[in-house]
Amino acid sequence: MGARWVAADTAVPDQFAAVVAEAGAIDLVVHAAGVMDGTFVRKETLEGFESVVRTNLTSAFVVAHGA
Repeated sequence: MGARWVAADTAVPDQFAAVVAEAGAIDLVVHAAGVMDGTFVRKETLEGFESVVRTNLTSAFVVAHGA
């Protein structure tokens, strides 16, 4: 099948660019990262919120854009 993996932080464009370079032609991307942290805004910290956005949203953009 030719599948392989490369470890990188998918929210960091330069790291994901290295993944794309290693992979060559990309026919299919499965972006399956996601977290849920905190349940109430009044109890959430800005750092916790930013971490969730980075994992769930920023990484999805970087992967889609890079691939």
